[in-house]
Amino acid sequence: MEQITENTAPRADSGQISIEARVSDIVRLGIIALFAYWTMVLIAPFLLIVIWSAILAVALYPLFATVSLESGLAEGKVAPLVELARRLRALKGQDLEEGVSTRLLIYCASLIDAGLPTIDAVRAAIIEPLTDEPDVKAALVEVARAAIG
Repeated sequence: MEQITENTAPRADSGQISIEARVSDIVRLGIIALFAYWTMVLIAPFLLIVIWSAILAVALYPLFATVSLESGLAEGKVAPLVELARRLRALKGQDLEEGVSTRLLIYCASLIDAGLPTIDAVRAAIIEPLTDEPDVKAALVEVARAAIG
């Protein structure tokens, strides 16, 4: 019978992989490690931002869903309102005795869904209930314009 031989990696007489193959494998692993290191160096400055973005997205999604569901306004249009509420809640205790409640957000979104311009709805449903002081109202309107765009 005739034997068929296969082409395989070069092996030494004892059945071991040759030194050239080992060196080639080590060089390849070194290159992969170098690329992995460079990738981490490039990603590291943005990693904290990505982690906090994920945390905020998971934490705020129920609010988006609730306001969107109860008001009938699309989630994409609710997003600036939730961002505005977050900014105004951060001002609680600094000329604001209360923060923006979810119910106020729902009222505002309902007004927008009914056709009222966004800034007018924000003024009527969010800013007016929070304060009576004209200076504070004017400042909150500016915050709203910055958050809504």
